[in-house]
Amino acid sequence: MGRALSSVSVAGVSKSFGPHRVLSEVDLSVEPGEFLVLLGRSGSGKSTLLRVIAGLERIEAGSVELDGVLVSGGPTHVPTEARNLGMVFQDGALFPHLTVARNVGFGLPRPERKGGPRVEEMLDLVGMAGLGERMPHELSGGQRQRVALARALAPRPSVMLLDEPFANLDFELRLGLRREVRRLLGESGVSVILVTHDRNEALALGDRIAVLEESRITQCDTPSDLYRHPRTRWAAHVLGEAAFVSPSNQPLPLLRSWCAELAAVRQPLEDSTMVIRPEDLTLVGSGFVGSGFVDSLGESRYLRETEAEPKEGLLGATVVRTEYQGGSHLLWCRCPELGDEGPEFVVRVFGSCPGVGETVRLALNV
Repeated sequence: MGRALSSVSVAGVSKSFGPHRVLSEVDLSVEPGEFLVLLGRSGSGKSTLLRVIAGLERIEAGSVELDGVLVSGGPTHVPTEARNLGMVFQDGALFPHLTVARNVGFGLPRPERKGGPRVEEMLDLVGMAGLGERMPHELSGGQRQRVALARALAPRPSVMLLDEPFANLDFELRLGLRREVRRLLGESGVSVILVTHDRNEALALGDRIAVLEESRITQCDTPSDLYRHPRTRWAAHVLGEAAFVSPSNQPLPLLRSWCAELAAVRQPLEDSTMVIRPEDLTLVGSGFVGSGFVDSLGESRYLRETEAEPKEGLLGATVVRTEYQGGSHLLWCRCPELGDEGPEFVVRVFGSCPGVGETVRLALNV
């Protein structure tokens, strides 16, 4: 049996604009029906990679295949309109002079463009049934993005490319629409590549997340594996709060011990630095409830001074910053023995919260 074809296969792709290298030997594959997120800071190359896959940019080296067919590489460059792709951008880019129905039908064969079962099917799919005669300026931002999605899905593409489609929406609308889009695209069975710099969006939507740093993909994993086992400091930082502790130059024996315990359950970064997340720590103190642990009976518990708490393995620290997150606080704490250059440990606290300047004790919870 031959191997199953990927919907998208990018191999060794490089792209420059003048002297600036934007993509460097990028490898990436997207399986049929997979939702893959490209996550990176501004200028990392994520939008350029999307444009390369779409055929909007020519590559200097490497190849791009769609459903096993070469579309970019060497002398081959299949134009965008022949690649069977759907594309949605930040502003939706609807044609302002066309009705909603005509926008949705734009990519269909000419006899079906003015209306028909496929247009009505797409409008119903995105919750816009009955609004086909409206003009784009009569729609809200969320409605315009739904129409853009319906237009992209109407020709039955094998791959959907989404370039930060929720970036211009307000917070509440963005949350609701991204849930709908995830459901709709999952039901359609289409493969999806979404570009974003929003970690919450990446974690919520992606089957896998590909991290782009300085023109290269440094890691591509499931959201949970990427969060728990990042390979680079930036990937660890962008996906959530973390402290970084290197055992090689660590003066405190306790922190070297913590690193050893963590190394038994996860990989360190390339320079042997360990990533310590808020849920790896428990705040020990009267009345404070920190990140929980699971006891021998499988029940969630928390350390308090009224319970039998560990007498060793506690790190003394001072609270330097707090942030209320609704139902809990995040605390950033520094160990006085390490000074201002030491790592900031982050712990989540439920209930009453110590204030800035107070002394607390932290226990490793692995």
